[in-house]
Amino acid sequence: MMNLSRDVQDLFDILHDGSIGELVKINTQIRFKIEIEYLAELINEHHDHLFLFFEKPKTVIFKPWSDEHDSITIFEVISRLELEILSCDIENKTCVLQCTCHESSHGFPGGELIFDFSTFIIKDQDENDITIAHLRNLANQYWNSFDSDAGKNDYSL
Repeated sequence: MMNLSRDVQDLFDILHDGSIGELVKINTQIRFKIEIEYLAELINEHHDHLFLFFEKPKTVIFKPWSDEHDSITIFEVISRLELEILSCDIENKTCVLQCTCHESSHGFPGGELIFDFSTFIIKDQDENDITIAHLRNLANQYWNSFDSDAGKNDYSL
């Protein structure tokens, strides 16, 4: 049985250290362009990002890690924050994504990107569907290559 909340948390665990290159509203979805070259290249050597589509978000808020800054609720402002993914918690189909950002641009080092969703889809750079299981397998292969190839610079699988 699928657990949507667990799947989204697993997804962002896999994508930690990736950057949100774009955040765009498309009809009833928000699309994340996740810049995570090492993982995208394992799908296709010419790729450098993945897409995440979250269906029917009613709320998208960014809460800075600063008492001096109010929450940001204007989507266009949030989409320009240059966020890097750290971790994720899910509460009642609401994603709380801990992110860093370039403090010099905004005056805060990061914060929480909070959005709700009903479903999600993962796609590669060519917009082919990808499963979490496939991403997890690729990420595990990549990170395990460090253990088996300690001291080598060849990370090919």
